[in-house]
Amino acid sequence: MQKMKEILDIPSYYNDLLKEISSENLHPLLNSNPLENMRNLFTIDNKKFYNLRDELILRGIGFHKKYQNNYLLGRNYEIQNVLIKTENTDSFKKINFSVIGASNFIERFQITSDLFFHNVPWEGLLSLFPNTAESFLRRAFEKEGFSFAPIEGYQAIPLKEAQSDDNSLVKEPMYIENDYLYDYSQLELPIEHYFQGNIFQHFLKYCQANNIQIFSDLSLDKINDYAKQKFTRQKTIQLITKIYHDINKKYNPLPYDFEDALNLYQNNRFKKLCEMVDVNYLEYIEKFYESDNPYENIYRQEDIEQFISYVNSNIESIVEEKQNKEKQAKFKEVVQKINEHANFKYILSMPLHELIEVFSIQESIPNEELYVYDILDNIQYLSLLEKLLIGMDLVITASIGLT
Repeated sequence: MQKMKEILDIPSYYNDLLKEISSENLHPLLNSNPLENMRNLFTIDNKKFYNLRDELILRGIGFHKKYQNNYLLGRNYEIQNVLIKTENTDSFKKINFSVIGASNFIERFQITSDLFFHNVPWEGLLSLFPNTAESFLRRAFEKEGFSFAPIEGYQAIPLKEAQSDDNSLVKEPMYIENDYLYDYSQLELPIEHYFQGNIFQHFLKYCQANNIQIFSDLSLDKINDYAKQKFTRQKTIQLITKIYHDINKKYNPLPYDFEDALNLYQNNRFKKLCEMVDVNYLEYIEKFYESDNPYENIYRQEDIEQFISYVNSNIESIVEEKQNKEKQAKFKEVVQKINEHANFKYILSMPLHELIEVFSIQESIPNEELYVYDILDNIQYLSLLEKLLIGMDLVITASIGLT
């Protein structure tokens, strides 16, 4: 762990990554020199390299600044909250990640259990989906039984840990079952009804002192305030938070109709069509709401029909043009980075075939007399230039002395 901390910037709430992170893909990295592992992985499996790098960032783990480059990244967010899920109920399968533009999220990180998210910084998850409404995504996780703990004073809960400090099993209280939802009367029961057992005695004294008499008097702000009191225990706070969310989900109605409408708004065929041809979907939708009169037909259906007909008739050329623009932008970016790279001057005098051999690049060139400057204006060599840039970055990393 100490050697790993010299290379990786690990949040202080982690104590033993192997016991506190559920990820078969990440464990081999955690059992090795992460720098060497990532370098080797890049040459063997480029796709897995990027997946592991992003999973490290997802979990709040980045490379220390002296090892960072375009491919080995540092954490670019501040951790405020941590996700908690100590038991697997496959609830993650009920979260519609495609709504937030991450339809391949589960497959990409090979998630097979709720425990994948346990001890993950909430802000790390948000960093992967920067355009997603935080409140929407948080409700989705809370709805499926995930809890949140503030980072202040938090210590990672090891996987499979189920015992308190006095070695007695901590069992979550049983809730009264009903055959119907939205029984508001259940929210008016005494606070002691839902928090029974010695583990909650300190919390119940806090409730008594702060006039929290029934469950509906309790709020997340008050739970956070209790967390700041003396002699509070993190495990107790986490359990209180989970019970609070579970009871509210069961007996306090959530805006399901709004969520369904939002899902449809964010995930529909017309939106995907607009994205495919670089047309502003929001501008089209906005035209439907320009009038304050909901019954006024201010948008001609023919306009949409003509748009769809045009796209269907020209889809191949539209897609090809879009792909060419994206490729041109990528080529320009890569060439600029190479020109500005600290190692650029050292590779100018080396033939391309020698650089390909030095960096173990799997590419062929038609002429062994070619140099880097010969291909900086030829987009056909984009793939080779990308791999060359990665090799230049790795040279900087290796020169530091950790190989």
